Formats: sequence, C-alpha cells, structure tokens
Amino acid sequence: MVLKPEDGIYLPALMFVPSRKPTKDTVLYVHEKGKDADAAPGGPIEKLVKAGQMVLAVDLRGTGETQQTSQRYFKPYAGTDGQDVYTAYLLGRSYVGMRTEDVLVCANFLRRQQAGRVALIAVGHVSVPALHAAALEPDMFGEVALMRSLVSWSNLIELGRSYNQLVNTVHGALTTYDFPNLAGILGDKLTVEVPLNALGKPL
Repeated sequence: MVLKPEDGIYLPALMFVPSRKPTKDTVLYVHEKGKDADAAPGGPIEKLVKAGQMVLAVDLRGTGETQQTSQRYFKPYAGTDGQDVYTAYLLGRSYVGMRTEDVLVCANFLRRQQAGRVALIAVGHVSVPALHAAALEPDMFGEVALMRSLVSWSNLIELGRSYNQLVNTVHGALTTYDFPNLAGILGDKLTVEVPLNALGKPL
C-alpha cells in the first residue's frame, strides 16, 4: 500500500497480517534501509506476525524506494540526504521533523485499522524521528524499541566528528533538549538496543 502524509509525499508500505486475530498491539516497523530490510522469510517481521501481531513496515521519506541515490553533500561521511535536509531547512522545517510526521501519520493509520496502542520498532538512523514521534504522542504508543540509534546529539559535540549524521540534524535543538530528555518521557516503555556514537560505532 501507499500512505500519503502530505501533498506530494508518498510512503510505500507493506502490511503483514497474522492468520489469526491479532492478540497484541499492532506494530509500526521502520528501518533505515526501508520496508523490505527485515521482511524476508524467517526475519524479524515474520516472527512478530507468527506471534500474532499485525505489522506495518513503511519506507519513511528518504528510505527504501524513496531513498535518493544521486545526492552528495561534501564528503561521503555526511551521508546521501544532503539536498533533502537542506531543502527542509530552507522551508523552515527539519528533515527529522518531516520524518516524525511520517511516523505519526502511519501510527494513526494503524489505530484506525485496530483499536489500541501501536508498538513502534525503529532500526538505524530513523530511530531519531521515531523517538520524537513517541515522545510527542506517548499515549499513542505502547512499547517503543530503538535499535542502533544515535545515543545523543551531545555525543556529536563531544567527538567533534561524525558519520552520516546530517540527516539527524535539527537546527538549534541542542539549546533546548537532547535524546535523554525524550527518553525520560517514555520511561519503561522504551528500550534501546546497541546504541551508537556519532561515528556509527556501538558504545
């Protein structure tokens, strides 16, 4: 299916439905490499479905089918989303904010399909908008699992260098908050597996 968070933006998605009536929260699954990354037979998504959960895997903008392949910004360590990040900035927005809206639109779609809260799983750099979405609407989400997520914006400052973190930039945000502040809103419902530093290395 295709979800449309705003005019001109289309998010390809796959819905996985268990053979029996879902017994747990529906799952919104986002991956930095797109909806197909963990959808192979025997993979993480199939395990969730066999456990009785309906799963929606989505290509957030800039991932999967929507990922740009020709963008470059300075050196490769800046990532491949430079043009999109700066277009968002020139529009007075942030790419993180746009992806956060994508997550919320997809979660609202799932709530219309089945009453109850949405479990959120995010893998890679899309964990940053996923964390923002869950902190903005904590009552919408049940369990929130972030895998291989950047530990904090402060870590970028501490290390003085980074790899593929332009996509996680929010202008001026660090003067107000950091990821641990958002995590505090979610409390025990949040789990973080293999947090990464600004160079993409496990802590």
